[in-house]
Amino acid sequence: MPTELHVSAVGAVAAALIDGWLSACYAGSAIAGLIIDLYLQRYKM
Repeated sequence: MPTELHVSAVGAVAAALIDGWLSACYAGSAIAGLIIDLYLQRYKM
């Protein structure tokens, strides 16, 4: 019983970390894309 609870807790923490990492990657790539677009617009002018 304690080991099963421990495993499920570790799984929940791992899932939360993976979810947070993925959302951080999506946000980072979106911000990077906006910055690149701003630089391209500046250099075109």
